[in-house]
Amino acid sequence: MTEQTRKRILRYGIAIDLVIVATGVGMLYPSPWLIVTVFFAATAASVWKGGWRGGLLAFGLSLLMLFAVLPGVVGTVPLVAYAFASVAALGVPLAVRERPQEPAPAQPENLAPVQELDRAREAREREDARRAMEEEKQRRAAAEKRAEEERRERARMEKELAKREAKARQEQERLEAERVRLAKELAAREAAEKQRAEAERARIAKEAAEREAAEKKRLEAERVERERVEAERARLAKELAEREAAEKVRLEAERARLAKEAAEREAAEKKRLEAERVERERVEAERARLAKELAEREAAEKQRLETERLERERIEAERARLAQELEERAAKEAAEREARERELQARLEAERKAAEERIAAALKEIPPPPAPVAPAPVAPASPPQAAAPA
Repeated sequence: MTEQTRKRILRYGIAIDLVIVATGVGMLYPSPWLIVTVFFAATAASVWKGGWRGGLLAFGLSLLMLFAVLPGVVGTVPLVAYAFASVAALGVPLAVRERPQEPAPAQPENLAPVQELDRAREAREREDARRAMEEEKQRRAAAEKRAEEERRERARMEKELAKREAKARQEQERLEAERVRLAKELAAREAAEKQRAEAERARIAKEAAEREAAEKKRLEAERVERERVEAERARLAKELAEREAAEKVRLEAERARLAKEAAEREAAEKKRLEAERVERERVEAERARLAKELAEREAAEKQRLETERLERERIEAERARLAQELEERAAKEAAEREARERELQARLEAERKAAEERIAAALKEIPPPPAPVAPAPVAPASPPQAAAPA
């Protein structure tokens, strides 16, 4: 491969790389004037590095990318402005290019030294070109290595995000199962309470009218209590749903933030690679900045994980408190029902005793029946007595 071929490949390769980078930036940030500015910078850099031929190639590829990859994003006014600016940039090397001077014919006695100098100059140029190619290969290898590390880091972050989403889904499923279990328990309690109420109503229906009215009042109070319990259950379900929605929104925002940070870091990395071709000394400073940023992000991530752990502990404590309140309410209701049943039993026992006493008193007031009269015995007839002697 000749030196001219290497220069041509380098000229057109720079133009193609710059247009690809500008297209990536335009896809990340679809702003018309930002896209036009980036493409014009790519065209100007191609003109600076590769002359008007490289600039013309960059200009053509930029128009192709604008109409093929980013259709409808750039309006007419930014596109016309970009075309005029690119044409002006292409005209600069043509305007300042100097006409090459024809060398004076060498004298026969000076021809050998001139050829020796030409060969030495060509050798130095070939050596410089070889060194430039080696340095370019090293820079590209370093850039590819950094890009691979960045891809691995992005894959790790995506994997970690997927794990967090899976944990969030498991937590949501567990909360849903807990809510279903609470609903089942409440339904079972309501069914048992309803059965007990039916039995109590059937038993109370046999009592007196005043006792039935009192029982109706008690049943009405129990119905109000059930409605209160149902309202409490609805409130708890609504609170759980709101917490689940808030958790989902937070996870979505976290995932969007991580994706945006990854995109921003990728764009910064591309800009940094472009800056490396122009100034090699900025690489070390950029690497240190990225390391510091990664450490800060890890610290922020640890802090956020700690905050999430505290939030989960608070939710667990809140759920335990709610469960304890429900158990206390159920125990209180059972105690109240037992007290009402004992009071009703005592009242029935007192009424039974009072009824027995009234019956005994009524039996005492009734006079005993008269005893039966026995018939009088008939005396037998006596024989006539003889007259006594005077």
